[in-house]
Amino acid sequence: MKLPPLIKNRRFTIGIAISILLVVVGLFIAGVKFPDPSMPLIIHVSHLGGIDFVGNRRDVFGILITGLLMIVLNILLANRMFKRVRSLAILLVFGSVILSLLIFGKLMAIISIN
Repeated sequence: MKLPPLIKNRRFTIGIAISILLVVVGLFIAGVKFPDPSMPLIIHVSHLGGIDFVGNRRDVFGILITGLLMIVLNILLANRMFKRVRSLAILLVFGSVILSLLIFGKLMAIISIN
């Protein structure tokens, strides 16, 4: 079986694993912390106006799934660009790690508010 060139590189594989693992762990934590689907959750708070957006469990999962799709898209693009422009592949993979950290941080903020 021929592996994609992106997976053969250890640094890229670790970056991909960290970004996907953070979002999957976030999905698991959200499932445990918010068992009631109809419970209203504070999604966003502004320092000027207070509570801006109130949603439910589906909105939290929507944030996580959208982030996961963005990470998968970045990984697929990085795989296509690996042989041509390696610096762009590096930017996409490690940008995905930063994106997953931001999504995980947002989830932890939602959990701490609620």
